[in-house]
Amino acid sequence: MERTGNELDLGIDGPGFLAVQTKGGTAYTRNGGLQISSQGQLVTASGDPVLGEGGPITIPRGASITISNDGTVSANGAIAGRLKIVEFSATADPQSMGASYYTVAQKDVVASPESKVQQGMLEGSNVNPVASVIELINAQRAAEGMRHAMTMIDSEIDKTAVQDLPRVS
Repeated sequence: MERTGNELDLGIDGPGFLAVQTKGGTAYTRNGGLQISSQGQLVTASGDPVLGEGGPITIPRGASITISNDGTVSANGAIAGRLKIVEFSATADPQSMGASYYTVAQKDVVASPESKVQQGMLEGSNVNPVASVIELINAQRAAEGMRHAMTMIDSEIDKTAVQDLPRVS
C-alpha cells in the first residue's frame, strides 16, 4: 500500500473488491482512487458509482469524509453508507471488462468480512519496473544467443549436405 493522503483514496487489504455500478451492470474493482461526482455520489475515476450495501453512496457537498476499516463511510460524522466489499468464490471465473473492472456470475460473489479498507492509501503495483526491464533484456539476449546457435547449426547442416551427400551415391 502506498500512502497518498487523499481521503478518497482507498486501499483494500485482503481479497476484497469494491462493487461498482456500470452501464453494463455490477462490476468489481480494486482500484480505490475515488471521487465525488457532481451529483454527490462516490464514484470511480471512470465516473461509475461505487455501491454501498444499500446502493450508491451519496456524500453532501463539501463534507469531510472518513472511511473506517470495515468500509463504513461517514460524512461530517454522519454515516452515509457502507461500502459493498466482496470476494469471488474459488470456482469463479472473473472476466476483465477493462479499466480495472471485472465481472463474475452473481452466484460466485460473497461478502468479504476479512478485507479491511485503508483510507488515504492506494494499492501499489506488485511489479518492479527496473527488475522487469532487466529481465526483458536478459530474455532478449538469451533469444539472440539461441538464434545465433540455430544459424550456426543450420550452416553446418547445409555445409554437410553440400559436401557429404554427393559422395553417398
